[in-house]
Amino acid sequence: MNRMRINIFLLCVVLAFLFEACATTPYDSSQDQTQEIIETVATPVPVLSYNCGGNLGDEACDFEFLDQHKNSWRLSDHHGSIIILDFSTMWCSICMHAATYVQEFQDEYNPQNVIWVTILLQDAYGQLPTIYHTEEWATAFNIKTSPVLAADENVFDIVSDEGYGISVLPTVVIIDRNMINAHIIEGWNKALLLDHLDRMLGKSKAIEF
Repeated sequence: MNRMRINIFLLCVVLAFLFEACATTPYDSSQDQTQEIIETVATPVPVLSYNCGGNLGDEACDFEFLDQHKNSWRLSDHHGSIIILDFSTMWCSICMHAATYVQEFQDEYNPQNVIWVTILLQDAYGQLPTIYHTEEWATAFNIKTSPVLAADENVFDIVSDEGYGISVLPTVVIIDRNMINAHIIEGWNKALLLDHLDRMLGKSKAIEF
């Protein structure tokens, strides 16, 4: 009888261990992460002005989200920089391809006060991302000094009146030093991105990366 009790106890320990391992598996949508999402999902802030929008020539709409280092990152704090907003999702294969260039781009252009900002709109299952997803994305693509933000649906607007119009993934919005939407690229086009940046920096040839 004692041996049976010991065996039952050991079985319970093994099952408990297996359950914990399954509960911590990345992208496990079956687990209850309600509290974690409440604590880590992005929170929008008031826009820069009532005239902000997502169209070319509009004043860029302000936002504040958490990055992969658990720090708050606000767009308007970087007035005077050229800002590359890369709107992506974790299930988008082209977004993943673009992400492979991010750190190299940041290393090359940071001295010229240019910032690449990845804004994750959804996780791999189409749900709102959390800070844990930004950490996974940054680790997967070796992004160390470029912010990766966990966004929410309030940052975009399909008609671009009160947010950024995102209908293609990725969508890249280039904001000039006066916080104006200077260029919008739908999809990934490295050559076009470099050409726009070249002109904005007044260079004869953009840095290759």
